[in-house]
Amino acid sequence: MRIISRPFRSVALASMLLTLFRAFVLFGLFCFGWAACNRKPESQAGPNPTEKSKQIVVGIAPLATIIRELLPPADFQVHVLLPPAANPALFAIRTDQLVLLSKSEFYFMAGVPFEYAWQDRIQQNFPGLHIVNTGHLARTSRLVTGTHAHEDPHFWLSIIEVRRRLLPLSELLQKTWPQYKAIMQQRLMDLDKKLEQQDHSFKQRQLQGLHLLVFHPSWSYFARDYGFHQHHLELEGQDASITHVSRLHQLVRQNHIGRMIQQPEFPSPIAHNFAAQLRLQTISISPMDPDWLTALQCVADTVQDLDCK
Repeated sequence: MRIISRPFRSVALASMLLTLFRAFVLFGLFCFGWAACNRKPESQAGPNPTEKSKQIVVGIAPLATIIRELLPPADFQVHVLLPPAANPALFAIRTDQLVLLSKSEFYFMAGVPFEYAWQDRIQQNFPGLHIVNTGHLARTSRLVTGTHAHEDPHFWLSIIEVRRRLLPLSELLQKTWPQYKAIMQQRLMDLDKKLEQQDHSFKQRQLQGLHLLVFHPSWSYFARDYGFHQHHLELEGQDASITHVSRLHQLVRQNHIGRMIQQPEFPSPIAHNFAAQLRLQTISISPMDPDWLTALQCVADTVQDLDCK
């Protein structure tokens, strides 16, 4: 009996194992087929195709800084067109930057020359792109520089002018991305409060009646807001005449001006020679500095004949 029972048990065990193996294979094939049938196509992977792009392009760096402070930083990408030290009147937008514009929801202009030069081409090639001239979000008073009245585009160099544009700018962003409305409203209030405090700080510095010598007249709004005088060597985009230079010589001596602001965007041998003749210390400050508030503080230091902090 024992001799017969052992082969029988072995056969039974083998049969049972074979049955289990077949069941396992069939179950695996079922699972694989179910997963294949229910898997989304590759084209459907990733973000919802109906969701608005969170890519934003801005013409200049200081405006990009302002816009970033209004947005949730982890969810949006803000790109700047004008590189550091590039001339805003001569800059040409690169091909890779045009690609960025094609993928973006907004293009925020500040109102500098290269933006106007490219505006029509951008509108024609990217009809779905929302182009916003941020300078036009609030009415700005016209300033007189030289002999002609003109609309100064440098509104971002005035805390007052920036604060006037914060609300319409934030409301535009909130309307486009309503899911971020609460956080955008909070960031708007935080930024406005910070700018209010900085405005108060500048008012306490007693800049009224002092003099600032510059090559290019970028700081007109800042001078207007706090009552100091801006004198510029460049005259309406052209090198200064001998008469104008002579007047500046006299003004520098009479008012004991010891410093002159030179922009990296506008290198000028005339400005260098002028400063050398009068033994002026040349201070490089860019109105395109992304840290625009620190740039304003450095201008205020220069007005008071102090080293930039």
